[in-house]
Formats: sequence, structure tokens, C-alpha cells
Amino acid sequence: MQAPLNDPALWNFAIPFAAASLLVAMLIDTQLAFLTGMITAIFAGMLAPGGMQKALFAMVSCSAAIYGIGRYRERQSVTLAGLLVGAVNAVMAVALIAYSGQPLTFKTILMALGCGMAGGLAGGLFSRIVIMMARGFANPVGRAIKRYTLGFALICGLAVAVCGIISGDTIYGTGYSQVKSALESGTPLPTDFFLLKFLATTFASISGIPGGIFAPSLAVGAGIGSDIASFFHGAPLAAIMLLGMVSYFAGVVQAPITAFVIVTEMTDNHAMVVPLMAASLIAYATSRLICHEGIYHALAKGFVAQAAAVTAPDRHQGDVERESGS
Repeated sequence: MQAPLNDPALWNFAIPFAAASLLVAMLIDTQLAFLTGMITAIFAGMLAPGGMQKALFAMVSCSAAIYGIGRYRERQSVTLAGLLVGAVNAVMAVALIAYSGQPLTFKTILMALGCGMAGGLAGGLFSRIVIMMARGFANPVGRAIKRYTLGFALICGLAVAVCGIISGDTIYGTGYSQVKSALESGTPLPTDFFLLKFLATTFASISGIPGGIFAPSLAVGAGIGSDIASFFHGAPLAAIMLLGMVSYFAGVVQAPITAFVIVTEMTDNHAMVVPLMAASLIAYATSRLICHEGIYHALAKGFVAQAAAVTAPDRHQGDVERESGS
């Protein structure tokens, strides 16, 4: 057998690591499936050559299987989940091969884990707050917010202004200029940037005034990465900020592959591919513990329900007219 087919490291990517997790997710539940995936990844790291890299490959493969089987509930769900696992495995294999020039150290995994969990928790909390406020509360406070929308928007605006004053006018806008300056100069963002930007974005989002989520999410994530970088002396600040950006964004939208691809396009550093992917998946799993659905899906359900309520009288009137005509 000729090269590269005679390389045992390549054939390791053909091992069906995700089979056990996929089966457990189908027959029992996803939580036990994640536990099965973690056990599989541990044994893969201990037994397969490559150690940490193969463990990460196995964990990503198992996560993709659980995500796929949980997303699709039709007859062809197993087939669709298998196609998703195959696509993710292919991307992951290419990423690991490209990354193989540099060792995957424990410090790198620790940074990805820290950013992933912190970003996932913060992103899930943000999504839960926005979704709860969009759906309203069945109590006097909720009815007052719905009745006095302009007054509530004014309160939210004042809260954003207070956050801006405390931050020294650094959290206004999307945060693009502040994050870009920090990435290019290697200067950390202010310690309170994450918290104040998170609060300001939350108040702006629940005020009822349309606004964006994407760019502010990247800024909040950069603040998370900048704060976590203070615990890893000597580590590249820009790399940890990117981990924070992908983690928080994945936690908000709960679309780990989308978040990973978008943030990866912002850097041409191939050494960041695997840590970004790992942080994105960790953030997604962590966010699901707090908020069980992505913010875009949840808000879309509300818009669909409102549209259905508006068009229902028209459909009813049309049915009455047809019945009277017949």
C-alpha cells in the first residue's frame, strides 16, 4: 500500500467513535449519550496514537451524532445524523492534520474549556432573559411592561446609559473598534468590559427596539476571553479573545458549527482551528443547560404565533362566507 494510505494515523479517523453515543441518544436520552461520548473520548485518548488529538476527535464526533439525532425526528433521522457525523468528521480530520505541525497541549485544551464554559453560560443566560422577556410574564409586572412599553424602553435606555458612563464610553455601539484595537495591539480590554457590555446588550435587546445580536455578541465574547487571559500568563491574548468570541456566540445562537465557521474566517491561523471548534462545542453544550433552544428559533416561534393570531380572523371570515355561499 502506497503513501499516504499506509499511514496508520489516517485510518484512525475511520473508527466509528460516534456509534455508541448515537445509539444511546436514540434509545435512552441525550444526557447519557454525552456521558457515553466523554467515556469514549477518554478511552480513545488512552488507546489510540495521538492521545489528546484523537480524544478531541472522538468527542466532536460523538457530539455531532447527538446533535444530529436530536435535531431530526423524521423517519430518515438516523441517515441525516450519519451524514452530519461524516461531514463533521471530515472537517475535524482535515483540521487535525493541518494542526499536527503544532502539539495540542494541555494548556490549549484548558483555555478552550474555560472559554467554552464561560461563554456558554453567559450566552445561555442572555438567550434565556431575552426569550423570557419576549414571551412576557403572567403577573402584574409582566402586564405593566406590556402596557407601558415606552416607559419600559426608557428605563432600559437609562440602564444602558449608566453602563456606558461607568465604562468610560467604551461599551457603546457594536464594540467593533474596541475589540479590533485590542486584537491588533495585544492590549487587554478593561476588566469590566465584559460585564458592562453584557448588561448593556441585554437591556437593549429587551427594550423592544429592534437591534443586532451578532456584532455585540462577538464584543461580549472578546471581553470574556480578555478576562480569562489574565489567568494564563504568557498566552497569546488575541487567541484567547477569539476563543471567547466563538464561545459566547455559540452559546447565544446554539449553532456551534455556524459560530465556529464565522469566527474561523476572521483569522488565518490554522493552529486555532481545533481550539475554536472545541470551545464552540463546549459552549453549545453548556448553554443548553440554561436555555433549551436557540434565541433565533425561540423568537421566530413568537413571530409565527403573532402572525397566525392576526390572520386567524380573516381565515374564519373566509370560511363563514364560503359556508353561507354554499
